[in-house]
Amino acid sequence: PVAMIEFPISDLAEEMVRSFQTLARTQEKTFTSRIEPMLSYKGDEKSLRQLLSILLDNALKYSPEGASVKILVAADALTVVNSGVSVDDETIGHLSERFFRPAGQKVSGSGLGLSIVKRIAGHYSCRLEFANTPDGFSVRIAK
Repeated sequence: PVAMIEFPISDLAEEMVRSFQTLARTQEKTFTSRIEPMLSYKGDEKSLRQLLSILLDNALKYSPEGASVKILVAADALTVVNSGVSVDDETIGHLSERFFRPAGQKVSGSGLGLSIVKRIAGHYSCRLEFANTPDGFSVRIAK
């Protein structure tokens, strides 16, 4: 069991954005955010920090040089979008499976990140959604 405490999730998201800005610049990617101010959330701050870290790391890792990555945090959802990326429908259906690695993927990793995100989101009764959009590929967590 983890302690469920109320904490400022807007502040946590801002902190995570700052920590990934340098990595984005070194990879020559644009990293922007739109975070609703003064949002609070009751939960385990450590697990939500891990969720954000995995999503932002994946977005930067799997987007090409020169791409843009956006994080949007609102009261009802958290969305990360990376431009220049699309995922075929068959692959989308497997992204949150443990140890899944898309065929031909040149990026290192264990294939556990999105399965961890799915587990954390499920703990809060949230849905994990993947979609190709006109802006790129999005990962959305919503109630």
